[in-house]
Amino acid sequence: MGILDKLKPQPRWKHADPAVRREALHELNDQVELAVLAERDADATVRRGAVDRVTDPAVLGRVAASDSDSAVQDAAADRLLSIAGDEAQPAAAAAAAG
Repeated sequence: MGILDKLKPQPRWKHADPAVRREALHELNDQVELAVLAERDADATVRRGAVDRVTDPAVLGRVAASDSDSAVQDAAADRLLSIAGDEAQPAAAAAAAG
């Protein structure tokens, strides 16, 4: 990492403080970043907030099946079921069935 990289501001969703990351979810629209937060963030409340914004059924299915926090699992399952009825998201129905 060069000196210029250290001077660049980091996105708020990469901040060390989970409260800052949770707040940053409201302005984050990148589905890849949201998926990373939903699946890998160390803080369950950040993962839960990201799940509310994720639209990828595969990501939601993985979180619902394997997250360490039952509230996050439930939120992912609920979100997956809510988009499973959407005819534009046939993959969601398959993921919900799995």
